[in-house]
Amino acid sequence: MSERAQARPIRDSGTRMAASFACRYGAWALIAGASEGLGAAFADALASRGLNLVLLARRAELLGKLKARLQSERGVEVRTEVCDLGGPDLPGVLGEVPYRIVPGVY
Repeated sequence: MSERAQARPIRDSGTRMAASFACRYGAWALIAGASEGLGAAFADALASRGLNLVLLARRAELLGKLKARLQSERGVEVRTEVCDLGGPDLPGVLGEVPYRIVPGVY
């Protein structure tokens, strides 16, 4: 077997790749506009790599559904914050988030 082939990561159901991704970027990702479309797809992709998520969006019902699905299907921790990303109070809202995490992906 060549040296290059031996250096490739083994993809055992994605667990080793997921661990490597989380080690590189951190355990948490913050995703704005996560209730649908690209934001929801990005959330799913990061959750599939084992990252816990903080999801931000205006629509609580859609956030709740996405949270439940990602926790069930991907086994990650998901926190949501309902806020208007275009609102003038966004910095204040984010400053009041009741938990302390350090996201590695924004």
